[in-house]
Amino acid sequence: MAAQSPVAETAPESRDDYLLSWAAITQMLARGFSLSGRERNSCFLNLGEEQFADASAVSGFDFLDDGRALGLVDWDFDGCLDVWALNRNGPQLRFLHNRMGEKGHSLGLRLRGTRGNRDAIGARVEVQLGGDKQVKMIRTVRAGAAFLSQSSKWVHFGLGSSDAIEELVVRWPGGLVERFRSVKADRHYEIIEGKGELVRWNPPAGRVTPQAAEVEAPVISDLARVVTAARPLFPAISYEKPDGTSGRIDEFVGNPVLVNLWAAWCQPCLDELADFGRHRQSIEGVGLQVLALNVDEATADGEEARREKARRVLAELKYPFDSGTAGADAISALDALQMMNLGMQIPISTPTSFLLDDRGLVAVIYKGPVKVEELLKDVARLQGPPREWRNQAAPFPGRWVSPALGSEPVRVALKMVDGGERGAAIAYLRQYVEKARLREIPESKEESGLLSTPLEEVLFVIARLHRQGGEKGQAVAAFQEVLQMNPNDRKALLDLGHLYLRNGQPSLAAGHLETLVKNSPQNLDALSLLATAKMQMGDLAMVDDLCRQILLLDPNHATAYLNLGLLAESRQDFSGAIGNYRAALKILPTWDIALNQLAWILATSPEDELRDGTQALELATRLHQITRESQPVFLRTLAAALAENGRFEEALKFLEQAKSMIRARQVGLRSTFATMERLFRLKVPYRAKDRR
Repeated sequence: MAAQSPVAETAPESRDDYLLSWAAITQMLARGFSLSGRERNSCFLNLGEEQFADASAVSGFDFLDDGRALGLVDWDFDGCLDVWALNRNGPQLRFLHNRMGEKGHSLGLRLRGTRGNRDAIGARVEVQLGGDKQVKMIRTVRAGAAFLSQSSKWVHFGLGSSDAIEELVVRWPGGLVERFRSVKADRHYEIIEGKGELVRWNPPAGRVTPQAAEVEAPVISDLARVVTAARPLFPAISYEKPDGTSGRIDEFVGNPVLVNLWAAWCQPCLDELADFGRHRQSIEGVGLQVLALNVDEATADGEEARREKARRVLAELKYPFDSGTAGADAISALDALQMMNLGMQIPISTPTSFLLDDRGLVAVIYKGPVKVEELLKDVARLQGPPREWRNQAAPFPGRWVSPALGSEPVRVALKMVDGGERGAAIAYLRQYVEKARLREIPESKEESGLLSTPLEEVLFVIARLHRQGGEKGQAVAAFQEVLQMNPNDRKALLDLGHLYLRNGQPSLAAGHLETLVKNSPQNLDALSLLATAKMQMGDLAMVDDLCRQILLLDPNHATAYLNLGLLAESRQDFSGAIGNYRAALKILPTWDIALNQLAWILATSPEDELRDGTQALELATRLHQITRESQPVFLRTLAAALAENGRFEEALKFLEQAKSMIRARQVGLRSTFATMERLFRLKVPYRAKDRR
């Protein structure tokens, strides 16, 4: 990852691989992988003269932890530094007590600044040892000690066998230097900036001596009962009934239902289903319905054979409730639902069950078999008000210091998208919107006491997902729904303006962007897109005004310089265009559009004094290395630059490659290519037309 870290400002699209790498690492950690590769912690002893010894085992540091941070502190003020260690996994915090048999001498200092910062961050302390050693030791007061770490602000010196301190020098951050003599070893002192004196400090009485404790690792189990703090909506999945007809989970709304996923090869699944049958009367007595969905993969014998096998197994178990088979899309949706409610992102397994209340909201997720006695207790708790859901989810009583979060349908939907189910994600969010509008789920804080996701935010994500899939019409309609709820929604106005621009509808884009700019006059994204829309509409004066307004707010706004360059080029002000393109590239050196525009002018300008074939070829080559054969106009620029340098055969080769990429509607580009080809065959460089 460090090797891929951008070392200079780059265009957003150039950072995609880097950001995707971080996303992949985050997903791996969520699935139980370790950044440390499950290696033991290490501790190295400095032997001097650039030599170290591995003291990991003998020091007791070699825990099999996924370590993150270390804090050094003389916790018991015995002159030896102890360690607090922070881990990503459990135990998340360890105290390592320094109990070395032979202790040397030490010195502890606490500095307090009066002229600079109070903690004396940046102060340097020098201790000159006397006696035979005559060694100078140096420490600096730091605000951070290592990754995610802050050690004690006490400045600690381990003096070894020497107890003779010849001189102590404190160099304060503000430049003041204070010197002290008559410093005793094995003591703690406070030094206040400017006072010129050492004040002895004694550790507090009644200190507790740390006692070692054995850390017992918890038993790892796949079994879990997860009570949801804010009941999420269960996806409206379809399944196949035993007779081959289609069923929907919606049919059970109005009564609590347990949706159970099982497989014929899974013995715990079969034991659980048989247990449901034995307790049929108790289950029906509390009004609970059970739907057992078989998730076995289809075999070469086909779906009918799969259904028949499931029917036979259930009959042998004397299972008395509803059943069916779930397809891959239903399993994927339920996998996303359970992952959203679990910290460890482990794929769904069998048996897994979801207990739904009478509104189709998930109250409990059971990983592994559920005992009927426990199930019946959970059913009895279903009728509690939404304000009590979080209390039921907590493993112990207490008082909450933050408001309860409500259902988070967007998180479930994004899990579905991660699984490649974008259509299912949209359907799930639409299901949530419909039920919220019908008040079938607790959507408002006043109703439930929960901080739920606003409907306009859900609709906005629906619009984004449609746009991601190239469904422009549905995306526009969803953005319009957001604006019906909130006409000034900034994200919807911006995205809708961007979408209209991409659809070649600059006037519609400008209307929404003008509304956004009116409400948020310093919104740089809106100003930049509005300038692009006005450019396409031919309102050049407005483009100039908008770009200069942007640069007043942000002098390093590359897009504003690009638009000013395009504006100057449209006015045949090639010198002005060159200056603005150079300014854009100074900010984003690898921006393909700015590279292309600048290289094109330098290669083809009708003004002799502006052309620079050498630099044009350098820029066009760099552009080609970045983009390869992604755009015909980029290859056109490279061909023009080669021709300007007299390399006509190479220019014709790239021009031919560019011609093969032209789409049917790019008539103007096709005409330009024909002219360039004719000239290159005559060994004549191409010149852009001067329309002034």
